[in-house]
Formats: sequence, C-alpha cells, structure tokens
Amino acid sequence: MVYIVDNVPYKTKKLLKAKTTSVINEMIKHKISEINQDSPYFNFWVSLLDRHPTKANLNPTSFRFEQPCHMYFTCVDGIEDSFSYNSCISQKQNTNKNLDYFACLRSSIEPQIQEFRESSTNECKICGKTGYYEVDHILTFKELYENFKYTVDGLDESDVKIYYDSKKHRQYFDLTDEYTRSLSDLWVDYHSEHAILQKLCKQCHQNKD
Repeated sequence: MVYIVDNVPYKTKKLLKAKTTSVINEMIKHKISEINQDSPYFNFWVSLLDRHPTKANLNPTSFRFEQPCHMYFTCVDGIEDSFSYNSCISQKQNTNKNLDYFACLRSSIEPQIQEFRESSTNECKICGKTGYYEVDHILTFKELYENFKYTVDGLDESDVKIYYDSKKHRQYFDLTDEYTRSLSDLWVDYHSEHAILQKLCKQCHQNKD
C-alpha cells in the first residue's frame, strides 16, 4: 500500500512518520509555530490531517504547533481543536488522555471565546488591521491552566471523565460525572475571571510567538 500526503507517495507508515518528524524539526529550527495558508508547510498539514480517523475533511484555515509535540488546527468557524499527528499516520484513534484532557479544557471555555469574538470590534489589537482575526490569550492558555492547577486541592486529571462528540468532532468533559462537572465549573469560572483575550490578525499572532 502507498500512502500519499501532499501529493508525495510513501511506501510505509514508517517513512511517513519520518517525514512528519522532519517537518516538525524544521519548524522548531526556524521557530515556526503558526502555519497559515501562505506557509510552505500548510498543504502538508492539511493533507496529513485528512488522514485523521475522526477529524478529516474539516477544512482547516491554519495550524499551530506547541512544543514539544502538540498540534492544533483552526476551522473556518474560528474554533481551534487539537489533533494527534500520530493518529493521522496510523489512522487509529489517539489514546493519549493528556491531549484529550486539554482538548476538553478548550471546549469548555469555547462559549467565552465566542462571546468575546462577537462582542468586540473586529480589529487587530497590535496593528489595527480589520478583517479576519484570531482570538489570542495574552497569558498563554498553557500558563493560565498551570496557574489554575494551584487553586485546586488534590487535582487528579486521571479521574476526569471524557467523551467524544462525533457530530462536532471534539472532546468534551462528561458533566454527568460529579467530579468532572465540579472541576469543569471551577476551570470555566477561573478562565472567565483571569483570562485576558485579544484579537490578532494572523501575521501579528504569528509574530507574537
């Protein structure tokens, strides 16, 4: 069997993984974290994501790489979601609960992101350009969550219950579980109180990193 990604054939999944690792190493070397439609890496990631067992054909508008190995994509509706490139290579569902957990953290605060998107002017905070923009956390999402963890006594991420919504292609906290609902409520409230959001055009968002 031949695996075709970005119009390049790979005879084995091992060769495709080697190519993916090579692309990631190039991005790290050149300090590239944002991949928009003008990037030479964009078509590769679109084609690779199209192999994902549950998130294929979602028409991403951009990608974001977060070291050491986290990949995110943004859809035409502005919603960002994570994905495992290993799942794209193997075409098997990812079983990394840590990635699923962070996907749930993002899903739970999506109403706040949408409210901010709709309530403020569509203007880049840095350059003032109007038009398409991305919602950015001034204090990064990861840093915000690390700060949140210190406010919760006995936080155990392994006890959190997660489910996958096949219609929305997203992971969510299972709010029917009491512990999970309690933690989710604390996180949503913390994000609402402490997150500082801004709208950035793609270029300024990329330059920020």
